[in-house]
Amino acid sequence: MAELLGIILNGVGLGLALSILLGPVFFALIHTSISKGFREGFIMAIGIVVSDATYLTIAFFLANLVDQP
Repeated sequence: MAELLGIILNGVGLGLALSILLGPVFFALIHTSISKGFREGFIMAIGIVVSDATYLTIAFFLANLVDQP
């Protein structure tokens, strides 16, 4: 039971750290949209979505490798 609690706390800590690290992207997107217009902001948003999807896919496959004996 103590091991499970430790895993959960590590996951929550990592999730909070990652959310703080990715936060500035939102402000960069707003700045780009205001200064360069909708089209450039939209292109940047698509890039952000592709980047996030890539990181999630890599994390998913690496987690599957770690889980197997």
